[in-house]
Amino acid sequence: MFMDESQRDLDTELIYDDGSETTFDVNYSEADDLGRGIGTQGVEGLSQTSYVPGFDPSQDKKEEDWWTPMTSVRGSVDNPVKKEKTEMNTAPPPSQWEKWCKRKGHGLQLSDSPLPEDASPQASLYYISEESWKGFTEWALKPIPLTIGPTCFNLSVATRVVSAGKWLGNEEMDAVMFIWRVNTTLNRWAPRRVAFMSAMFCLQVDAAYKKFLPNKKAYQLPDFLLGYGRGELPSHGRTDLVWGVDVDRLYFPLFVNGNHWVGVCVNIIERKVEVFDCGRGKNRQYVEKFAAIIPRIVKSVAPQERQKQLLLSSYSIVDVPMKLRLNKSCCDCGAYALKHLECSLLGLDVSLVDDEIIMGCRQKIGVDLWEAAHDPIFAEVMTRYVPSPWERDRLAKQRGIPTRCNCGEAVNRFTSKTIQNPGRLFHCCPLGSQKDKTHLFKWTDKSVVEEIEDFQDLFDVLLVDNSEFQKSVRAGEAMMTRHESRIQEMEDAMCHCEEKTLECIRELRGIKALFVCCLVMVFLYHIYA
Repeated sequence: MFMDESQRDLDTELIYDDGSETTFDVNYSEADDLGRGIGTQGVEGLSQTSYVPGFDPSQDKKEEDWWTPMTSVRGSVDNPVKKEKTEMNTAPPPSQWEKWCKRKGHGLQLSDSPLPEDASPQASLYYISEESWKGFTEWALKPIPLTIGPTCFNLSVATRVVSAGKWLGNEEMDAVMFIWRVNTTLNRWAPRRVAFMSAMFCLQVDAAYKKFLPNKKAYQLPDFLLGYGRGELPSHGRTDLVWGVDVDRLYFPLFVNGNHWVGVCVNIIERKVEVFDCGRGKNRQYVEKFAAIIPRIVKSVAPQERQKQLLLSSYSIVDVPMKLRLNKSCCDCGAYALKHLECSLLGLDVSLVDDEIIMGCRQKIGVDLWEAAHDPIFAEVMTRYVPSPWERDRLAKQRGIPTRCNCGEAVNRFTSKTIQNPGRLFHCCPLGSQKDKTHLFKWTDKSVVEEIEDFQDLFDVLLVDNSEFQKSVRAGEAMMTRHESRIQEMEDAMCHCEEKTLECIRELRGIKALFVCCLVMVFLYHIYA
């Protein structure tokens, strides 16, 4: 539910259920885009976007840690650009970004355009034109929330993407997957026969795999997983491309171990799952669910004549070799996962991505998201969004007292102690903030009203059902009465039959005695005749 403007900019002292107090800003609300469906968020614990004391020394509480972008990848012929190690520096606050970004350009191009021959393939991963960076930073000075598929791109999301020491969240990952999905669908990219999955897909496969393990032979795939295989999901940028028929490779980032991002490429033709992990970890336990479930989806959605040729055995799992000592900050794994997937998608060597350019990669991701939000073609694609039946079902479940935010976090209940709302209870997501409206905020009294309304509707249905049940009971009683009368008639008929049987027995006995008497008389006649 949204708050009135008069309620904005008010700090609230929160009282937990155990009596402890804290200060919390209630200047945020439920996501503006919740009406468009569940989107692709909802994976519990998928992101760490806040500072965690003592968790990692590389984290920084400052919100203005923006790294200077790489807006030049070429030098003159006499003085070529030398590759130097990039140091993360603290950039000026947003109010000074205009001054910070005024630098002389070199006739540069957009990063997704073909680079000149004297530019390295590595540059395509982080290259940003000065014009694009200037537009991005100008927007950040006066940020207006923008829509990119399932994600609300606001200053909070932008800061997480381009700042040092920040983990990327599932919102950013889903937005990038949406951009790639549209680019390939509209043939703006060279790759063909590929599909890009969402964070929700990872969660749903994980839930399906837990049900699959106890009884593999009898397991039946839920229809929403088949929806992914038919290209009906994700519904943002729906492709309707069938796995194994129109799609050969699946790409998606995967959050593992509660603190790390990896990239995953599922090759349906070669029957293997490739894992791109900048930490060089062993991820079999996290991706074996995809290796087991995806072959079943591919076989289920395949044409009838091809299903017999497809096997249900699990795909092989391959850890793609990586450089040593990547992700020294321990916070850039999300950017590494996206850039490794981009390298695989575009046919580049994954070794091109390293710590020297990773901050440039982060900022290119941020600029790409900003440019997509202003692209009229993407805007036209988003107007065609229609939530799937499974998403509509989930939206219906958001009424009443909430239990989880769309990001997957469990919501907490707090007490407002502001002048305008003293003692008023509300539920909110712990990851929400004044600037980030994508997380849940809902007044508890409104939630209770929705619960009562839903209960009233249910009660009305129960009354109707009770009336129908009473009619059925009366009809059953009448039927029982008819059956009882018929049973009584049958009992009378049986008594009559018993009487007839006894009478027949008596008659048979008389006939038997007469017959014996006749035999005796005949016997005596023969003796004395």
